[in-house]
Amino acid sequence: MLGLADVILRRLEQSTEAELQAFGEIAVYLSKIASETDRAKLARIIAPHDRMPLPLALCLADDTIAVAMPVLSDYPSFPPETLLDLAERLGDTHLQVLARRPDLCDRASDTLIRRGSKPVHRILAGNRDIKLSRYALRSLVKRAARDVVLREDLLLRSDLTPAICRQVLPHADDRTQKRLRTVMEESLTPAQLDRLAHLRQLRRSLGPALDQSDTKTLWAQVQKAGADLDDLVTLMLQDGRLAHVAQLLAEITFTSEQKAKDALFKGHQADAVELAHKAHLRRETFELLARTRFEAMKMPQAQARGWIDAFAGAQPGRTKDQNPNKKTGDFAAKRRKNRKPRASARSTSATKSRSVDMI
Repeated sequence: MLGLADVILRRLEQSTEAELQAFGEIAVYLSKIASETDRAKLARIIAPHDRMPLPLALCLADDTIAVAMPVLSDYPSFPPETLLDLAERLGDTHLQVLARRPDLCDRASDTLIRRGSKPVHRILAGNRDIKLSRYALRSLVKRAARDVVLREDLLLRSDLTPAICRQVLPHADDRTQKRLRTVMEESLTPAQLDRLAHLRQLRRSLGPALDQSDTKTLWAQVQKAGADLDDLVTLMLQDGRLAHVAQLLAEITFTSEQKAKDALFKGHQADAVELAHKAHLRRETFELLARTRFEAMKMPQAQARGWIDAFAGAQPGRTKDQNPNKKTGDFAAKRRKNRKPRASARSTSATKSRSVDMI
């Protein structure tokens, strides 16, 4: 069976429909007497190929989860009515795989909502490749009132409506309420939603380690997680840890900790701007820093604009790819070397950057 599959795969483009149909019939027959290991190998062979016979794919999708998983997740030729049929009759473990597909139709996702368990609901909420129906969104909102993880995944969707946000609002904490109000006031771009998802995943992966006060150790752990300084500063600012941000930036830039704290807490604007540039913070990160600083000092947010404008005016523009604070080996030793002049200033509106402090 596997040998035949390899032969078909090698000449897949040259095979006629009749040859592929015959292969499918033979493979379905042999799968009944093959071991689970061989059936799983067959599933992995056929799953990525759209010309592989549909009856064979359905046979494997009905098998144990070890066999069915690659077909349910990757087989590209399931028509919408077949996906609906699978959603209506498969077991919950299989539905958890099916819920990840990027081509689920409304009726299939609605059925997954109706039949699926909590893990299925969470996976569907996090599947941002599909557009959920009004029924699905409302159903998920009801469940999100009792499920924090589901609520977090749901709030990163681009198909949320203001009406849906208003339903979630009473059940959300302060940070989530800010995020909801942003969605109600404006549409977030896919890039902004990706940024929110990245920061939320980083927060999850760091777990309790994020709360430690040893910023040097924390920075090392953040780098191991594949994140950069802007990510860590953003997470700290979300948690109101302005003093720890000052300590981190001081260590990164070889500045005295007292000078860094004076810059942020005593309002030494020029020093704050210089500190941020030495650390190579992105503009949106500095905007969040300025807003958080003035909020912590209980000062008008309008005054943060002066800091933001000063940062933009002094900023030698750089792109994200030029960001030297991403995944450096030593804590900060490389920051003094090889600083190249940078070209155009990067402009990011305050409206767009507002979203990153609401995860």
